[in-house]
Order: sequence, then structure tokens, then C-alpha cells
Amino acid sequence: MLLFDYQITEMEMIKHILVRLGCNVTLVDIEEDCYEKIHNRPYHLVIFDHSIPALDITDFVSHIERIDLLLPIAMMVTLSIAFYEKKYSCSGIDFLIFKPFGLAEMVELIDATKALYQRRRSSQY
Repeated sequence: MLLFDYQITEMEMIKHILVRLGCNVTLVDIEEDCYEKIHNRPYHLVIFDHSIPALDITDFVSHIERIDLLLPIAMMVTLSIAFYEKKYSCSGIDFLIFKPFGLAEMVELIDATKALYQRRRSSQY
């Protein structure tokens, strides 16, 4: 998994949860580094925070899709689901993770990601 956020402390906390669940996690705090990592090796999920300063979320997601169209994308959020559905419903974001979240929400995300990833890979052939 690739975790993109500008808040190092928050990334470390999330990484700790994901590692406890058996995930390999790469941390990135610069947008361009995120693209480079995705381009250089396969990932099963990208998780990023909606509040990263100066991040154009639609462009960010589009760029990821140009690198790997099958890669699931999750966005950490704090506002109502209606706000995100209205603003980003066609953006390619697969999952919303509402903060604060814990182990149970990460388990749900991992399970949903695995299922989506498998469906996308199998439909590719």
C-alpha cells in the first residue's frame, strides 16, 4: 500500500495499524514521489488525505489512473459523504475513509480493496 499525506505523525499512526494487519506500507509526503513510486512498482491501494495543501484531488487521481488504471484509491475524509459524492463522484476515488478511524475500519477497507482489486484484475483478461 502507498500512503500519501503531509502529516508525518498521522501517516506513522496509520502505517502502524496497516502493518499490524499484515500490509506492506510505503509512506510518501510529496505528490511527485507518489507518482514515481506507483510508476516503479505495483501497489494494491493508494490512501491519501483530502486535506493535503495545494493538492488538486481530481488531477491527482487522474494522474494515478494514467499510471495504473486498475489501482484502487482511498481518500481519508472528515466531512459528510454527500459533500464528497457531489464533488468527486466521477473522479475515480474508490473508497472514502472517515476520520477518525481505527482497526475495524482498516480491516473493512483492506477486505473491500482486495475484492475490488481482484475484480479489476480478472476483468482485464
